[in-house]
Amino acid sequence: MLVTQKIQKTGNIIALILIGLALTSCQVGQLGLAGNNQLSANPSPVENTLPPATGETVGTGKIRVALLLPLTAPGNAGKIGAELKNAAKLAMRDFGQNNIQLVIKNTGGQAADAQIAATTAITERSSVVIGPLFSASVAAVSSVTLPANISMIAFSSDPGRARRGVYLMSFSPVADIKRSVNFAISQGKTKFVTLLPNGAYGTLAENALRDILNRNSGRLIAVQKYDHSNVSIEAAVREIAAKAKSADVIYIPDGGKVPGAILVELSRAGIDTNAKLVLGSGQWESTNLSSAAFNRTIFTGRDKRQFANFSARYKAAYGALPSSTAGLAYDAVSMVAGLARRSGANPFSFASIESRNGYSGVNGIFRFGANGKVERGLAIYQVQNGATQIVSKAPNTFGPGI
Repeated sequence: MLVTQKIQKTGNIIALILIGLALTSCQVGQLGLAGNNQLSANPSPVENTLPPATGETVGTGKIRVALLLPLTAPGNAGKIGAELKNAAKLAMRDFGQNNIQLVIKNTGGQAADAQIAATTAITERSSVVIGPLFSASVAAVSSVTLPANISMIAFSSDPGRARRGVYLMSFSPVADIKRSVNFAISQGKTKFVTLLPNGAYGTLAENALRDILNRNSGRLIAVQKYDHSNVSIEAAVREIAAKAKSADVIYIPDGGKVPGAILVELSRAGIDTNAKLVLGSGQWESTNLSSAAFNRTIFTGRDKRQFANFSARYKAAYGALPSSTAGLAYDAVSMVAGLARRSGANPFSFASIESRNGYSGVNGIFRFGANGKVERGLAIYQVQNGATQIVSKAPNTFGPGI
C-alpha cells in the first residue's frame, strides 16, 4: 500500500544518510589533521585572559569556541539541539577538555536570538562559532561572523547558505548524488531516469544530477516530479514508465516510505527493476528495506566504520543511541579542538579549515571547499534480503576523483 509522507526540505537537517582530524581511525586520542600536518602538543598562544562568558562552559582551554544550539526550541528541534549538545560534550571529554573552552549558547531556534548569541560570543572573544542549526539562523549569524573574520561551522543542510567562512557540516545531497552517479557510470550505466519530490530538495537534486551526468558523458532521459501523496506518486510512475524501460538506471533519492511505494508502482507498470540499476541515496537510511522489492537495489551511505564506537560511548554517557546528526557535532568539536592545538596565531583561518587533506570523523572522512560546502567519503551499499552489504567502500583519504 502507498503511504503519504512528507520529507524534510533542504533547509532542515537531512536525517540520512542520507559527514576528527588524522585520516586514521576515529578512536579516542586518534582524531587529528589529515596527511602530514601533525598536531602540535601546545595550544595556540593567547595574549590576554578571556573575559567572563555567558552560557554553559565546558573545558579549561585558553581558546574559546561558541556552540549555538536551539536548546529550548519546541518539538523535534529542541530534541536535536539536546543531542548535538551531548555529542559536543562527549567530544570535549575525548579531545578538548584542556585544549579549548566550549561555551554553549541557546538560540531557541530563532534567527534573531542566534544573531544575538553570535554577537555576544564575539564580544566574549570566541575564536570560532559552531552551529547554528537552521538555515535562517545561519544567515543571521553570518552577518555577524563574516565582518569579524570569524569562521562558522554550521549544521544547516541548505547549500545556499554556504560560502567561504560559512562551512556546512551537514550531509550534502550534492556529494551523495556525485558518489551515486560516479558509481553507476563505473558499472557502465549511462542512461538515467529519476523520480524526485516537488520542492527545494527535488530542484537541487535535479540540477546536481544534470550537472554531474553532463560532466561524465551520462544522459538524463526523463525526470518526473511528485507530491508526497498516493495519487501523485502513482501518476508520476505512469508518466515515466515508458522511458524507464529504456533506461539503465532508475534513480530514487527520496527516503522514508516513498522508495518502496515507487518500486511497487514500477512493478505494476511492467518495469522489471531487476534488469535495471535502481539507485537510492543516503536518505534510504530512513527506509525499511525488508521488502523483496529492494533486492539488488543500491544506495549511497555514510561510512559507518567509526560510528559504532561513538554510538556505544554516547549511549554509555547519556542512556540512548545517537543519530547520525549527533555525529556532526562530535566531529565539529573534535575538528576544532585539533585545529586549536596547531601552532600559529590563527588556527581557525579559512585556509586552515579548508585543508585539502580533510578530516576523519565518526561519519567518515570530510573536508570543506572554499565555497563552504562539505565533501564526504561515502560508501555504496547493496540490499539483499533486507540486509545491506558494502559493494564499494568509502575512501580513507581524499585522492583524485573523490
